[in-house]
Amino acid sequence: MSSYPGPFAAGGSRRRLIAAVVAAGMIAASAAAIHPTAATAGPPPSASIATPAGTVTGTHTVTLLTGDVVTVRTLTGGKTIAEVDQPDDATGGFSVQQHGDDLYVLPDEAMPLLTDDRLDQRLFNVTDLIDMGYDDAHTTQIPLIATYPDTTTRTTTAPAGTTLVHDLPAINGHALTADKKDTRTLWTTLTAGSSQTRASGVTKLWLDGQVAGTLADSVPQVGAPEAWEAGYDGDG
Repeated sequence: MSSYPGPFAAGGSRRRLIAAVVAAGMIAASAAAIHPTAATAGPPPSASIATPAGTVTGTHTVTLLTGDVVTVRTLTGGKTIAEVDQPDDATGGFSVQQHGDDLYVLPDEAMPLLTDDRLDQRLFNVTDLIDMGYDDAHTTQIPLIATYPDTTTRTTTAPAGTTLVHDLPAINGHALTADKKDTRTLWTTLTAGSSQTRASGVTKLWLDGQVAGTLADSVPQVGAPEAWEAGYDGDG
């Protein structure tokens, strides 16, 4: 894991940080602020960033719940470059972690809610988000599930920055969508107030992820192979 503390130099509409990550999970380069070209005379400030050599074979951009925009470039040889564009009002930096084949980008300001188990870690699993088709090229929304305390009666009003899709009474929750352009509004709602009295009233926010079913265990358990051998193939 490599951690990049803030604050970083500002001056543009966003702050850009870059980290190079090798396939084995080691961070190969440090992050640095990239300063916008100065309007005054003289060369702009610069940062030296060591990036691995190789041809880019794929690029994906993912907007996180915090409003951070992650661009992942895959190079020949299996190396990956993750570029993180932070919102102007972001607090602190971020860390890049790789667990197995999964790449996580964890903004510092999300760590308290992750530590308190108020956020689903999959919201920051960039690999999963891309695999599920939740990258910016395929969707403008983040699908979410919000759960509320058992003692709280759900309202029909979704937290600011989200749209209510379904009521989920079995888990005292809501299925929501968050427009990626409104993620910062949602993040402000989630983090308003103290840890005991969050303004959103949400106990935990989950990624409404996709599930791939497998029949490897269930089909033999119901005796389907034997039925097929006996000639029961479903034809009328």
